[in-house]
Amino acid sequence: MLTLFPFETEIYKQHSVPVACVGHPLADQIGLEDYKSANRADLGIAKNEPVIVLMPGSRAGEIKRLAPTFFEAAISSLCKHSGLRFVIPFSGIEAKAQISNLMRSANFFESEQFQLIDNSHKAISAADLVVMASGTATLEGLLLRRPMIICYKLAPITYAIGSRLLKIPYVGLPNLLAGQKLIPEYLQKEVSVNNLVAEIDRFIKEPESFNQALKGI
Repeated sequence: MLTLFPFETEIYKQHSVPVACVGHPLADQIGLEDYKSANRADLGIAKNEPVIVLMPGSRAGEIKRLAPTFFEAAISSLCKHSGLRFVIPFSGIEAKAQISNLMRSANFFESEQFQLIDNSHKAISAADLVVMASGTATLEGLLLRRPMIICYKLAPITYAIGSRLLKIPYVGLPNLLAGQKLIPEYLQKEVSVNNLVAEIDRFIKEPESFNQALKGI
C-alpha cells in the first residue's frame, strides 16, 4: 500500500499490510519558491497591506455551511482593523456564483477590500493569514508556510455518524502531520463569528505566535 502522508502508514502497519509513504504530488507541484511579492503585485495589493484569504471550501455544501460565518467574521474584523484586505478564491463558475450570492446576503460586495479571484494558489501565496475549510488546501498553506485557521463543518447527522466511526484527534492536516494541535482548528458549532474574529485579532496582534507554530510541523 502506498500512502500520501506519514501518519497513514501506522493504520496499515497495525494490520500487517506492507506500506510505504510516497508523499503528496502537490509538494512537487508547488516547489520551494515563494512568489508572495509578485502575486500581491498581480492582485494590486501593496506590500505592507495585511491580507486575509477566506477559503470556505470548493463543494456547494461546504460553502453553504462556512461562507456566511467567514464573511460575517470578515466584516466584524474590518470594523476593528480598517486596513485589512480580504481575498476569496473560487473554483469554477458555480462556486463563484454561490460565493457572490452569499456575499450579497452578508451585505458586502466585491471591492478593493473584498476581492474574488479564480486562483487559490495565488491567493494563498499572497496571504498573511488563511481562514479555510479543512481539506487539501491546508497542505498548500502548509507548504507555503502560511498561518492558518482551519474550520470543519458537516451536516449534523453526517458528523455524528462520522465521529463515531472515525477516531482521530484532529481534522486539520497540519495538526495530523505534527501529531499535536499547532494550528487553530474549529469544528461544527465552534465555527462561530466570535471565535474567528478572536483568532484574526490574535494574529494581527501576535503574528509571530502563528508563524512559530508552523515551525513545529
